[in-house]
Order: sequence, then C-alpha cells, then structure tokens
Amino acid sequence: MHVMQTTINAWYTLIAPFYEQLMRIEEPPEARKQLFTHLNIQSGERVLEIGSGTGKNVDYYPSSTRVTFLDINHSMLRRAKRKQKRNSGSYTLVRADATRLPFADNSLDVVVMTYALSAIPENERALQEAERVTRPGGHIGILDFVRAFPFPMGGMSSLNLFNLLREREGNLVCGEYLPKKRQGIYILQVP
Repeated sequence: MHVMQTTINAWYTLIAPFYEQLMRIEEPPEARKQLFTHLNIQSGERVLEIGSGTGKNVDYYPSSTRVTFLDINHSMLRRAKRKQKRNSGSYTLVRADATRLPFADNSLDVVVMTYALSAIPENERALQEAERVTRPGGHIGILDFVRAFPFPMGGMSSLNLFNLLREREGNLVCGEYLPKKRQGIYILQVP
C-alpha cells in the first residue's frame, strides 16, 4: 500500500462514525442525485462503486442492480454493511485497493466513484483500473473535488480532475461543474 494511502486510511478509520455528517458540510446537497440521474443505471446492470465508504449511495441504485461496494477501509465497509441490510438490492462488499481491482477486464457495466479519487494517492492508476474493468460502451461516473491538495490527515490526496480527464476528453459524455464547492460531476464512456 502507498505510504500516503496508509495515512489516509488511518484518517478514514478515525472519522468513519462521523463521515456522513462531515460530508454534508462539503458536498452540495443534490450532487449525488445529479450523478446518478446522469448515469441512469438500468435494472440488472453490474455496478462497482470504488471508495464506497459508508454506503451513502445505496438508495440511488435500482433494487435489481448487482452492486459491489469496494473500499480499502474496513471501518467504512462495516458501516456500509449496516445500510445494505436495510435495502432490498443485491450488494457485495469487497475490501480491496482501487489501484489493483480484483475483477476481470470488461466485466462491469458501470463504475461509480464519489469523492474517491481525491482520497487515492495513485488516482491516475485507480482511474485506469476503472477503465480496465468497465466493458466497452459502459460508463464511469465521477463526483469529486475538481482540485484537491495533499492533506493526509484530512483524508485528501493530490488531485486535478481537469488534468486527469483531459486525455479522456473524447470519452466525456457529461461534465458538470459545481462552482460553489469547486466540485464536478463527470461521466466517461469507455471506448
């Protein structure tokens, strides 16, 4: 595991009980809903959520969707498991590193990342992995800070979404900037 990732992971273990309250401060109220509206996930699709954290997105998935929640942090996944029990969907929880996804090439229809890339030091590698496991024509949905600076004790890595997505611009189906919080919603179609 990347040294900075170890520090960030420790931070998320510490804040897991308060994560959702903290995110209410940082995230625009309708941002997640907008992301899922743009993604338009269909019944029966195979979905991977990278950096799923506490499972905050569980209610946005259609009940007949097969969703795998993946996070590197055990404390966050434990909280996601509690939410999963309250929802009728088909969910699997996996503890793994986003830079080394345990899935076959082209095996998923949709990959979702909400505030995940800014918490992954090797975010370029994580995005490449998301592209690898998503089938051609499938989508990757991203909601994150447009620019983040390393702050390991605050759970942040370095991120510049504009630079990260620049070479993928031709695959961009949707790009929406949320100026008030300097965040963006992006939908990439995998070629």
